[in-house]
Order: sequence, then C-alpha cells, then structure tokens
Amino acid sequence: MKEAKKQIESASMYKDKVRVYRGAGDKPYFEVEPFNGEPFVFAPNMEGFNWVGHSGDNERTSWDFSKSVKENSFSREYTFDVEKTVSTVVMSVNGDCKAGEIRIKIIMPNNKVYSDILIDEFGNLNWRKSFAISEEENKDKAGAWKFQINASKATGYFKISLQTF
Repeated sequence: MKEAKKQIESASMYKDKVRVYRGAGDKPYFEVEPFNGEPFVFAPNMEGFNWVGHSGDNERTSWDFSKSVKENSFSREYTFDVEKTVSTVVMSVNGDCKAGEIRIKIIMPNNKVYSDILIDEFGNLNWRKSFAISEEENKDKAGAWKFQINASKATGYFKISLQTF
C-alpha cells in the first residue's frame, strides 16, 4: 500500500487529491477525486483496478469464491443463476498452483461446457470472459451456471468471480 500511495502521489493528475484511510474504523481504501471514495483494489501480479459502482435501477448480482489449498485433493460444485432480465455477464478465474493441479469446468445452463480451465505449476492464470444477453443473442446463457472444481494434490489458490447487471 505504501508503494501504491507513492505512485499515486507522484502522478501530477492526483497531486494533493489522495487520502489513505488507515486507522480503526476508517474506510479501508483510498479516496481520490473525482472518484470520491470508490475503492482501489491491488492484488499480487495485477495492476491497480478502480472499481466504480454501477448506478441506475438495474438489478445486479455478484458472486466471488476463493480458496487456498495445500497438498489437497477435493471436488466441489457450485451453481449461480443468471436471471433472464440481465443484459451483461462478466466472469473471471484467477489462480496459481505450485504443485498438482486445479481444474475448473464452467458449464452453461444447456449443460454444454463453456470453458475447461486448468491451473497447474506451469504458470499463473488470469482468465476473463464477458457477454451480453438480449432477445437476439445469447438467450441460452440465462439460467443455472455450474462451476465444477476438481483439485488433485494441489498447493495453490484460485478465485472465481461472476457478475451480472
């Protein structure tokens, strides 16, 4: 966080506009004009990301699941329902595995495999897909999505994120 603060303070467009909240009860993020308090997110091996909340009266749903494992084998399945009323779906999978493997299979509502993602010791993974749903396109993508996770003697972590709006 100290390094991020230095970088932001050194940028002329943010000069004298950054405030970092650190004390108990304070907001756990930067406040930078003109964002007026929207959080900055910093993660290992990723650049800074400024999350700006959506406005309007649309329904929004987000689901995040992350897990760290050490020499563990397991299988799990999670379901996320994409409503017919949403117009956009954004999903991502991030992870790194030092040993073994973590496989995440994403299955569409029609039971077809959308993606079969393998995280193993040959590198970290940053996977992201988004699509629009309308009367004309991707109607088959509304419904229950399944995320099948299978880890085999895995040491590492992964995060699944899905948002609809």
